[in-house]
Amino acid sequence: MEKNKLDYLQIDKFRKLKDISINVAERITVIAGHNGIGKSTILGLIANGSELKKYRSYFDKTFQSKFQEIFHLDSNNDYHSEQNEKYSFIMKYTYEGETLYKKGTISNHDGRLKVVPRNSNEVGKLTNESFLDVGANAKVTIPTIYIGMSRVIPIGETDEALYTLQSSNSPSEEDIRFMNEAYIEIIGNEPMENEKISKQSLKHTTKRSIGPSFVDYPFQTVSLGQDSLSSILTAILSFRKLKRELDEGDGINYNGGLLVIDEIDACLHPSAQEKLLNILDRAAKDLNLQIVVTSHSLTIIKEVLAKQLQTMQNPADEKTYYNVIYLQNTMDPHIMKDPTYLKIKNDMFLRFNRYQDHSQVVKVYFEDEEAYFLYKTLMRHLTIDRLTDINLEEVIAHINCDTLLKLPDKDSYFRNVLIMPDGDVKTGRYEPYIERHDNICPLPSDVAPEVLVYNYLKYLLEDMSHSFWKNNLDHLHGQIVRDRIIKDIEDKIQSRSDKKSREYFKEWFNEYKDLFEKTEIISYWMNDNPDEVTEFEFQMKISLDYLKEKILKEDG
Repeated sequence: MEKNKLDYLQIDKFRKLKDISINVAERITVIAGHNGIGKSTILGLIANGSELKKYRSYFDKTFQSKFQEIFHLDSNNDYHSEQNEKYSFIMKYTYEGETLYKKGTISNHDGRLKVVPRNSNEVGKLTNESFLDVGANAKVTIPTIYIGMSRVIPIGETDEALYTLQSSNSPSEEDIRFMNEAYIEIIGNEPMENEKISKQSLKHTTKRSIGPSFVDYPFQTVSLGQDSLSSILTAILSFRKLKRELDEGDGINYNGGLLVIDEIDACLHPSAQEKLLNILDRAAKDLNLQIVVTSHSLTIIKEVLAKQLQTMQNPADEKTYYNVIYLQNTMDPHIMKDPTYLKIKNDMFLRFNRYQDHSQVVKVYFEDEEAYFLYKTLMRHLTIDRLTDINLEEVIAHINCDTLLKLPDKDSYFRNVLIMPDGDVKTGRYEPYIERHDNICPLPSDVAPEVLVYNYLKYLLEDMSHSFWKNNLDHLHGQIVRDRIIKDIEDKIQSRSDKKSREYFKEWFNEYKDLFEKTEIISYWMNDNPDEVTEFEFQMKISLDYLKEKILKEDG
């Protein structure tokens, strides 16, 4: 059965938000925009619509969130008796394989305001009837956790009498191992206890979580980033625990959950943000979670846009697994149409987004013929919409990557061209150049193109049933590849004297270049390595958007 999930939130009116529709992705949804535009309000409404009361999380509370306990509802500004002034929104759910609508309004009980979700139809007409096991005025039975900013209240600045920290072995050994391994993956390797965790809480706040029990220092001395991370990992562990309990329990099926996180990037370094996002992505898949977050981080936005692009490569799958929703204009909020990384970045810095209506020539610089060979095949298979008003003029520069990458720092001309070095520059000392200049777009893989072909041939030799062999019987077979083509380069490298291995690889590649072209070997590599191709395609789009802006600024 399809998992229980939230499909969308349609806000007719709620505070400054009007006619806003939020499509919630299957896995990760990022809501971004300037301060005060309403991002956290949207999170609160999403978290308020669903719950599971019977079971408890590692936060020592049930799987539910109440809007009025997170955000202040003001009787003078938020509650209106006039029909045309009342706040209203509709939430669409897929529940037990059926479609369920909830209309949200604010009710007033003796001066106590709360957001109430009521069963309705698609246009918001109340039904006043139960839907399956969901009462007319009840929340949808989907376990929900909301993580707010109380998680980063500095422990050192709180009253010691209100703060408690204890060692506990109550989580399962499996959960403690998961917590420790996730910490190591995101923050780095530090000595941790394998049989117990640290459990913290702060009175009069919602701040509570579990975290690693560090060998060398107590948990209350951790950084704000580590503290924030502990709350997020506590939520994931809570869903893992819930799934086990339901699978072993009284007939209630675990059928997905909703995790809502405000300011997911808070206090975390960009590299930690990337790693956290990967862990959340795995959790979304393993636990059928919908994860909805707010963020001001370009790192988070870029990573989720790339994941979105990757999953869109399969036209047969109509589901949206990742989504970035960018809200513009705090004076009259609306959702950015067709968001791109550069459009979002420009709006964050309040820059104009202008696009030309006439074609421009942009030069593309490569290190050598081998790079151009790889590029030609890539471009034959990829569809990049940014190229509709840009003509690319390829230049094989015959210069090494060290010189090529430093050109934008030496001459402003090279900030207006597309620089496409080999993929082996993406790690190590060249990373700062790539980060500094958006017009640098490395080719896919993390090796030079000629080495990519060599590695792929070795891979193909391990799978003689691969379609590559069947489709290229007229040109070569496995024995030729193993005993001549591969042996040729390995013999040369083994007996080398005065040349670097890169030079031997280049000579070898050019000797067999025609064969590599006839067999369409790069096309087969692309099909077997979609993630690397998607990453390249996404980075190229960023570079082309950047160059469009540069051209327009100079023209204007």
